[in-house]
Amino acid sequence: MAQSSNLKIYKASAGSGKTFRLTVQYITMLVNEPDSYRNILAVTFTNKAVAEMKQRILSQLYGIGHNLQGSQSYYEEVKQAVGLDEQTIRRNALLSLYKILQDYGRFRIETIDSFFQTVLRGLARELHIGDGLTLELDTGIVVDEAVDSFLAEVQHNSPDKKNIMAFVESNIEDDKAWKIDKTLKGFSQELFKERFMEKGQKLRLMLSNPDAAIDYKRNLTAARNEIKQMFEEDILEKGREFETALSDSGFGMEKLASNPQKVANKIIDGTILDTNLTKTFQNCIDDPQKFFTKATLKDYPQLSSVAGGLSDIFSEVEALHTEYTRLKNSYDLALQYIYELSLLLSIRKEIDRQSEEQERFILADTPQLLSELKEGDTSFVFEKTGSFIRHVMIDEFQDTSRLQWRNLYILLLECLASRQDCLVVGDVKQSIYRWRNSDWNILNSGLEKELSTFGPTVISMDSNYRSCRRIIEFNNTLFPQAVKVLAEYYKEKTGTDYPALAHAYDGVEQKSPKTDISGYVHAEVITENFKSNELLDLICDKIEKHLDRLIAGGVTQNDIAILCRKKDHISGIAEWFAQNRPEYNMISSEAFQLSSSVSVRILINALKWLSDNSDTIALAQLVWDMECYVKESEKSFDTIMAEGLESHLPEKFTEQQASLRYLPLYELTEKLYGILELNRIRGQDQYVMTFFDLICQWLSHSTGELSAFITEWDENLCSTPIPATDVNGIRLLTIHKSKGLEFHTVIVPFCDWKIISSRHDERIWVEPEEEPFNMLPFIPVGFNDRLGKSVFEEDYRKEAGLQVVDNLNLLYVALTRAENNLILFSNRPLKGGYSVNDVLENCLKEVFDCTDTDDGIVYECGEISPHNEKSAETRNNPFNLKPDSQKLVMRSYPISANFRQSGDSTRFIYSDEDDGERREEYIETGRLLHNLFATIRTKSDVDAQVDSMLREGLIGTIGDAYKLKDLIHSHIDKSGVTSWFNGNYTLFNEASIIFRDGDVLQTRRPDRVMITPEGHAIVVDFKFGREREEYMHQVREYMNLIKKMGYHSVEGHIWYVYNNKVTDC
Repeated sequence: MAQSSNLKIYKASAGSGKTFRLTVQYITMLVNEPDSYRNILAVTFTNKAVAEMKQRILSQLYGIGHNLQGSQSYYEEVKQAVGLDEQTIRRNALLSLYKILQDYGRFRIETIDSFFQTVLRGLARELHIGDGLTLELDTGIVVDEAVDSFLAEVQHNSPDKKNIMAFVESNIEDDKAWKIDKTLKGFSQELFKERFMEKGQKLRLMLSNPDAAIDYKRNLTAARNEIKQMFEEDILEKGREFETALSDSGFGMEKLASNPQKVANKIIDGTILDTNLTKTFQNCIDDPQKFFTKATLKDYPQLSSVAGGLSDIFSEVEALHTEYTRLKNSYDLALQYIYELSLLLSIRKEIDRQSEEQERFILADTPQLLSELKEGDTSFVFEKTGSFIRHVMIDEFQDTSRLQWRNLYILLLECLASRQDCLVVGDVKQSIYRWRNSDWNILNSGLEKELSTFGPTVISMDSNYRSCRRIIEFNNTLFPQAVKVLAEYYKEKTGTDYPALAHAYDGVEQKSPKTDISGYVHAEVITENFKSNELLDLICDKIEKHLDRLIAGGVTQNDIAILCRKKDHISGIAEWFAQNRPEYNMISSEAFQLSSSVSVRILINALKWLSDNSDTIALAQLVWDMECYVKESEKSFDTIMAEGLESHLPEKFTEQQASLRYLPLYELTEKLYGILELNRIRGQDQYVMTFFDLICQWLSHSTGELSAFITEWDENLCSTPIPATDVNGIRLLTIHKSKGLEFHTVIVPFCDWKIISSRHDERIWVEPEEEPFNMLPFIPVGFNDRLGKSVFEEDYRKEAGLQVVDNLNLLYVALTRAENNLILFSNRPLKGGYSVNDVLENCLKEVFDCTDTDDGIVYECGEISPHNEKSAETRNNPFNLKPDSQKLVMRSYPISANFRQSGDSTRFIYSDEDDGERREEYIETGRLLHNLFATIRTKSDVDAQVDSMLREGLIGTIGDAYKLKDLIHSHIDKSGVTSWFNGNYTLFNEASIIFRDGDVLQTRRPDRVMITPEGHAIVVDFKFGREREEYMHQVREYMNLIKKMGYHSVEGHIWYVYNNKVTDC
């Protein structure tokens, strides 16, 4: 018997007030029990949603407690739910607010990733994770580093090396680029796809055999060749039958019509298998008389009786061709990524090695790890969060992934089994993050089934409080028709129905609580074809005209948002308006990248030229930008070139270039900002500040090498966007970033994305069932039309259905952001294919009263709604106050600071009687020498390491660097220790020796341990002060510990570097 339900599932369509519902539910629990926030876990999927939810709860607790008008609707809902008197409700609201503010760390509203990380850190001891664990969010960086390291370090005769060479040779044979690093980096992202994480265990076990993938390729290649030979023999047999049928009737091939004769010849010579069947082929099957011309049939009427037999042979050939194509596609697809697959496990091992070395944990691995852990003691896992969770509230449930749901499901079960209230809110129609592993099918069909034991209460929130009535009515008419159109398209494409589409959009029509009929809708479908530049100009021209109308109609720039599917469209619109209508202030982080900044461009080219004086392109770009934007010169580029590029550089820059090269990266860039007088270029402060922040961020996980930064800039950092500010203007956003937001007026241009995509790099994972494809349990295949004509056709249908819903959802999210005015422009995609444009064109023609235009059709309804001031009734609520914007201006201040060592460095002092200045010099030099000896392997490493220390700011001047190099080389030679730095030893610099002293673990760290090829150990400690007896005891202890490690022949030395003296121990 089902238990009474404590679980509510809200199907919350766009604008239906889900945040209001979540807030009411949360506050209801707090009013009933003010301490209950400690036991409530509320999860959503973005930091922005977390901040909004926290702010809403705190502000409404305050508003209810102080009887503010803006919180009256919340108060009424809470009162109805709790049944307490007004005084108690208001008192408990304020009490809850006070407790939360005093105990904010247990106010558990967080992203799902944050929650899982909390659990993970709680399990640090069990997982052997150290306190220094760093969390890596960017899998792209992880993969790039691992692939580069893997390719650089792969052993010469290893299986991986053979697979790499086979991969390169295959690319060359196929006329592809021989460099495989980019391909491997792209494919290795599959390691972090949940489909691979969930299903890839058997595959990983098989790939532990380095020959498994290549054996698979060899076997499938042999099978493919055998299949082709078999089908070719069958086709040749049909060719002979065709000739016989004609000859038995007394005729030859010459009596056939021209096109049928060409087709027949391909059957006879067996080449038809490798060509597509033409319309002529099908016509001859449908109407056998098509084999001959009318004139031939008139002259030889007996051929009519022959035509039927020929048609039957064509039908048999068609069946053979179809089956051969099906199998050929299957073999080609199964082998498409075989080389990448052969290297995948090695790359994963390299990722794990680097993660262990860097004490790093990858965020994308968290759900899988927790999923494996919870298969044991579930309560043990979640108790590690440091709190006892009794209530679970999940927002944006449609964005949950399978692994995330598997983890949350257990937690939800425990709460429901204890008869505690839980809540889930979501909307399948707003699921647009499947590329981030989300699975809308969980909400669409799986959730209610999996929790059916608890009899969940499903509540449909079908009222739209956001949009005006005309916008609601437009969407209510559009989307049911769009579902119908897409259902027909899917069936035509795959031959099957897709009921999940209709189920996802069941009840898409919304009610409007507003009584007035207001709002404005303009939907325009462009049916003509245009080139890329022409299309951008056309769309921007249409946007411009509507912006003029909107502004004239009382709409402000702040009211307007332009939503695009692609970032390229955002950049194109921003640049077009900057050139043609600069009075329209376009605001977008996607549009304004660091590489578009003149000041940043100047800094980068200056860095490039300092790094490589032969880079004349960087020098030319640097000089030209300086002339145009700093000096505001009117000289032509030819004139500048004739006068000499370097003569146009600032004098300080050319004079100091030698010393500038040795500055640490951040200090170098800041100094360049001053020398090049970039403060003279207006409107660049935000770009420059973002650039400096980017440098700091990059330095936090990199060596600081200038050339490495330039490489990273060219490959990745140049596209970094500057953060969008709250300045006045028109917002430019991607549809994905607009989700959860609302705007007074929305313009959606470029509605041209394909319904079913088939990019060259798009792939899915399949579980083959037919032999021989199932020799590997799980393989990647390219997603394209060929997949639908292969043994993997069911996988094609499933992915195609998911894409249909995904791309309709994008349109739904875009068209439901508008409050008052909605404008959209649809165009045909540049590369063709069935797209959203086709859907909109069908819908507008079938169910709307449209008007024809020169380039398409238009539907328009209502009048433009002007700007309306938001209610100011919440101004007396401190939690609703917004901070005032502050304008920041870039300033560069010179810093002059000398390094000071701690008091412990007195052990480096050469003599207690040295004067203070001499003591300080010894301390500084001793510190540098000790650090340097800890990093070098051979004598040839000295100069490069000193240069690196100079760039990092550890050495003050170039002169100091030269002195230090001479000092080190001199002491190595004079002390007779050259053999220690010849590279012939297995070397351990500053390596820890861990041993047990009774019940206590102890650590010792000798400066340098060298092991000869014969197994003889040499222990060396570097000293930079006077001789001391305790140093002898210290080295002898090291020697005894190394002997206990199994090295029977051990010698030890103390090198007093300043004295050029080596003491044996």
